[in-house]
Amino acid sequence: MCLRWVVFSVLLSTAGWAQLVPPVPPQPPTPPSGGLSPERARQVQALTFDAQEVLIPLEAEWKRAQLELDRALADPVPDEAAVMKRLEAVARAELAVKKNRLGLQLRLRKLLGAAGWQRLQSEQPPVPGVMFTLPWPATGAPAPEVRRIAPGDFQE
Repeated sequence: MCLRWVVFSVLLSTAGWAQLVPPVPPQPPTPPSGGLSPERARQVQALTFDAQEVLIPLEAEWKRAQLELDRALADPVPDEAAVMKRLEAVARAELAVKKNRLGLQLRLRKLLGAAGWQRLQSEQPPVPGVMFTLPWPATGAPAPEVRRIAPGDFQE
């Protein structure tokens, strides 16, 4: 057992993780199904691709505007009028990006209808940073029982 660990440690230190763990090939994105017909799924995918294509220059403009604002703020004595002008440019660019995303959402909701939109939403992966969702407000199910644990409740 000890010899295996030494060999593994030596291999790891000389070869590195990248050579021991084979790379995972990227998986192509799968279009959402959510009970959608193949034609409707193609329409959803087409709307998404169109919005993403428009989004590329919008995000680039947003980053350029932010960079210009950062440069203006980096001056030892920033010109207030120039900073405010650049801040407005950042806000306009950010608003354009948000309009693109919200516009896509509204077009998808219109295409799918209320029931189709709900099915599509239920199929989405969880939001990063959110550990769980609480089902009872939306479904009407009773809330789970919460029990407080006192320090003496643990037994070793």
